[in-house]
Amino acid sequence: MTEAMYQRVLERAEAQSAKKGPAKLPEDKSITLYVASHGASITVANVVELALTEGIVEARNRKGELFVLGLGDVLAAAIHTSDERGTGRRAGFVG
Repeated sequence: MTEAMYQRVLERAEAQSAKKGPAKLPEDKSITLYVASHGASITVANVVELALTEGIVEARNRKGELFVLGLGDVLAAAIHTSDERGTGRRAGFVG
């Protein structure tokens, strides 16, 4: 993912950015990040806070878990609203 793509995700998710600290999503939204590096992949679901510093993404989920990721390893992001959750898998992604 590029920094421009990252900013577009925040914009489309209607995240509220503060001068200091992470961008926070509205209560009814969350993001799933799809990440891959060196042949391994993970999915980071229910992200509600994101911060980007020097190519490092810090993503916090609803449980309060913090994931630290390289921006270049993030392949895609899916933006969810509360009424979409539980509708099943999205095309093209396993997980």
